[in-house]
Amino acid sequence: MKVTIWGPNQGGNFVPGALIYGDPFLAEEGLAKLVKDRGFGDLLESNCHRFSYPNVTLEQLKLTCDAMPFLSTTRLVIVRNLLSSFDSRSKQGDSNKGTTSSWKGLSDYLSVMPDSTELIFVDGFLNSNNWMLRDLRGKTKIESCPAPRRSDLALWIRQRVSDRGSRISPSALTLLIHHVGSDLRTLDSEIEKLTLFVGERPIGESNVLALVSDVREANIFVAVDAVIESKGDLALRLIQKIRLGGAGAMYVLSMIGRQLRLVTLVKELQEDQTPYSDMGKRLQIKSDFVVQKTISQAKLVSWKRIMFLYDQVLAADQRIKKGILDEDLALELFVTEAVGLD
Repeated sequence: MKVTIWGPNQGGNFVPGALIYGDPFLAEEGLAKLVKDRGFGDLLESNCHRFSYPNVTLEQLKLTCDAMPFLSTTRLVIVRNLLSSFDSRSKQGDSNKGTTSSWKGLSDYLSVMPDSTELIFVDGFLNSNNWMLRDLRGKTKIESCPAPRRSDLALWIRQRVSDRGSRISPSALTLLIHHVGSDLRTLDSEIEKLTLFVGERPIGESNVLALVSDVREANIFVAVDAVIESKGDLALRLIQKIRLGGAGAMYVLSMIGRQLRLVTLVKELQEDQTPYSDMGKRLQIKSDFVVQKTISQAKLVSWKRIMFLYDQVLAADQRIKKGILDEDLALELFVTEAVGLD
């Protein structure tokens, strides 16, 4: 994304500063690129100031921007989360109605701000009716960073992979999108991990299965499903697949144990008639996929079976730790015993 500071606005007029807003990951990436391109990273710390609303007032901001830079020609001032705090869609916006008037002079101040000050606002998604956004139009350079639409996500991923000198197969791409979704920060992190691992080789489905945590976790869900439904052969194949992907036996057991704990919590929440919309928060899980899978598993399993499966996980854990069985045999025996209860 190209960002120009102290550049012309859409009308061709020369304007100070910049506002970068939109998808939080892309906005921060845009800021990092601007700082790098303009050489702001070489500024003395005394000439760099970072604020986040509500921990700054307009008067404090003015005092900082008006100060002459120390042994430099530039003073960099970054303000985060200011505009979104006055967004009509946000609850915080409602609570800040009393302070709105104190920021009304911001756009007028930009016209008298010293040329030595580079003032950058960084924010998330904004309502087009945001009064401060409307007020700043024409007064500062504005760059929007919208997240790619779902239909464009595959292209965005391919470009990121290509920028890192690699390629990704269609099946690997589909698997990555299905399990990670449109969280750009997580996608970028997983892409970096995958490209570092494969080098110049293309990223294949097996790489995604082995390295992407959300995909490994999804395979655990399917394996737990198979155990709960007493599908021994399927459970063994899935666990073997997870093991071939590089996961240790203790990791597999710990993930199965974790999922059983989540199922237990969901059953308790269901008995308390907790609304579905509150489930994720109560479970401290952000992924809708995880919440939905756990709820469906809780409906299939009885309390008696949960306790039995807990016992089998503990028994397998002890067999491995005490050296009674090697890891693969212990997992195989776990599945055999776990599916044997009617």
